[in-house]
Amino acid sequence: MAKFDRKKTLKRMELKRKWRNYSRYVYIAVPCVLCCLLCLYFAYSKFFVSEEQAVIRTTVGDFIYGDVVIGAYIDGEYSNTIPGKNDGYVVDKVSCDNGAVGEWNNDDWGLLTTNLSKRTKCNVYFKKGIKIGNLVASVDELGKCPTVNEDGSVNVNGIEATDGYLCSAKDAYGTSYYYRGNVTNNYVKFADKYWRIVRINGDGTVRVIYDGTSAHANGEDSEDRQIGTSAFNSYWKKDNVQESTRSYIYYDNAGVGYMYGNRDGIVEQSTQYSTSSYTNTNTYYIAKEYTYNASTDKFTLKDPIAVLGSAMTSDYVGYYTFNRTSSSGSYQYVYKITSVTAGSSSARVGYKYVTYGTTSKEKAQTNTNDSTIKAYLDNWYKTNIVGTTNEQYLADNVFCNDRSISTGTPSGYSNLGYGTERTAYRWYYWAYDTYNNKMMLTCPQQNDAFTVNDTSKGNGALTYPIGLLSTDEIVLAGGWSASNSGYYLYSGQWWWASSPVGFDGDYARVRLVDSDGYASGYVGVGYGSGVRPVFNLKAEVLAQGSGTAEDPFHISS
Repeated sequence: MAKFDRKKTLKRMELKRKWRNYSRYVYIAVPCVLCCLLCLYFAYSKFFVSEEQAVIRTTVGDFIYGDVVIGAYIDGEYSNTIPGKNDGYVVDKVSCDNGAVGEWNNDDWGLLTTNLSKRTKCNVYFKKGIKIGNLVASVDELGKCPTVNEDGSVNVNGIEATDGYLCSAKDAYGTSYYYRGNVTNNYVKFADKYWRIVRINGDGTVRVIYDGTSAHANGEDSEDRQIGTSAFNSYWKKDNVQESTRSYIYYDNAGVGYMYGNRDGIVEQSTQYSTSSYTNTNTYYIAKEYTYNASTDKFTLKDPIAVLGSAMTSDYVGYYTFNRTSSSGSYQYVYKITSVTAGSSSARVGYKYVTYGTTSKEKAQTNTNDSTIKAYLDNWYKTNIVGTTNEQYLADNVFCNDRSISTGTPSGYSNLGYGTERTAYRWYYWAYDTYNNKMMLTCPQQNDAFTVNDTSKGNGALTYPIGLLSTDEIVLAGGWSASNSGYYLYSGQWWWASSPVGFDGDYARVRLVDSDGYASGYVGVGYGSGVRPVFNLKAEVLAQGSGTAEDPFHISS
């Protein structure tokens, strides 16, 4: 029988008592140690750096692992976070010490390092900008970009003909990055034609303007930089079929529209348009009434009477006339006498227009009929794009034909926006005027925001995704009320913008760029000027190339 060992028994009992007291700490400590080991393992796995090559992704400040330390700088300021891939930043440069070379991988959004031999620090400098396809561009930081207002509009104070840079502003889809001035890295080759990038739209698509069948340098004068010439609007249409009368639409406010409504009645101006001199010794024909022939769209004086200029008095106010000395003739308009002032050699006869046209602003701006220039662009699109593999790269985005009425009312204007009412649209005033000093990449009226399918931002009225640049876009690109052969939109030709100026009582007028690069020009919509198509392209068109004239961006081959 074994001898009882009192000391050993007491020792075992003491150990059991201590275990009961401290075992709970062991149960807590062991899992904690295991968790720490797992964290170290995953950290090691995620941030492993080899001496030959390493891709490092981190969202912390100075990250140290092995031989690599990463410091992040955003817009020149140190940051303890790295901006996300879609936060609107691009890498301006990477600087590493100890002979190491760092390169930022935009696709993986991480740092690629080579030539590591010892502990190294790499500083990554982020700037506001855009990365799309092969295009990587940062926004100018030297104060050259125009000031952006809180509402997203832009204050432009003048021309840009010397420097070329990237700026940003709000558009209908988000932040848009637009090129300004003497830009030389915005060439695109698409559909066997050359184009210039105007801006990267807020939805990531690329807005380009036609620039020829070959690459043209800034300042080069060439008709090749447009597809031809066209009137903006010529003849009235009804339900998008040209009327047989071949009547001119430029006698109506509807004429400023990229699309417009059917005319629907006889309208007379609400105010006097002008005066005419009736020589006292000449005979003029006037009438109490007129007739209107809808099949010819012509007005004729009914039972006209002959009156000497010296015999004209206020008794004839309300009569109709053509201000002519002949009793015969029919015209697309007739004048209504509004005032008569006798004179020693002639009478001054005031008058206003009476025409068959649109009877309301809503009717004038209904998007029923294609303008002459829209039909011209659509036909070019059908010939060059429809049915080709290039069609898949076209995107739907807003083209703005801003028919909003100006907040300023010039003398004698009613600003009613229909028929022959004298009307000033927003672009009646130039970009430095109080009434129009905020450039915008949004469209004030959704009805004027032309799209194909998008009816949330646009009107869904287009058949094909092709249009024109607005004067806002041209001003942001560097155009101004001065000659400018230095910016990338200069072509040495007269070419149409999409921005209405107004209706001055007898003619609808729209903005254009003239042959000296003046962006402030405008003419009647019936005149022929150059046509430069504008597309919105998907990002795939920038897959290759560097954007220069010699190496334009293009689709992967």
